[in-house]
Amino acid sequence: MKKLLLTVGLLGLASGAFAQGTLVFANLASGVNAPVTNKLTGARLTTVNFMADLYFSNTTNAPTDSLTAAGFNVIFSTTTSGGGGGYFLGGTRTVTGAGGFIEAQVRVWDSQFGGTYDAARSAGGLAGVSAPIIVNLAIPPAPAPAMAGLQGFTVDIVPEPTSFALAGLGAAALLLFRRRK
Repeated sequence: MKKLLLTVGLLGLASGAFAQGTLVFANLASGVNAPVTNKLTGARLTTVNFMADLYFSNTTNAPTDSLTAAGFNVIFSTTTSGGGGGYFLGGTRTVTGAGGFIEAQVRVWDSQFGGTYDAARSAGGLAGVSAPIIVNLAIPPAPAPAMAGLQGFTVDIVPEPTSFALAGLGAAALLLFRRRK
């Protein structure tokens, strides 16, 4: 009996390492209408320069900085029947290394500033993130679920760390000159 339990446990661990589930990676799908807009202009994203990726964790309530990129890198649609622009339509995608409930977040960036969200953000390009959502991945052949609960969000310019340092030096210089007078 011990051997049987040990074998079942090891099989469970081994299959968990190869877990994968599917979802519909789109912000315009069945029951989901969550356009991405430019915070500066208020307009929906309408250029193909923008990309979206899914970041996820196998545990719910995970810190967003610990989420892993799925590597989808889907280009935005410039026009859709949903009112034009602001949508990525990635279709059914397999999330490798995840199964069941996952915590998911969509990250969007201007690909002219980098091939990944982090690179574009570091370069000071437009970037944005959705609020985290919980998705129950489907195990094929079950139909892939839409990302229910996804809400629209904005992209904004993220200043480089050197910009913050320069602003701090400027503020310090102003304080020094003010004290001298």
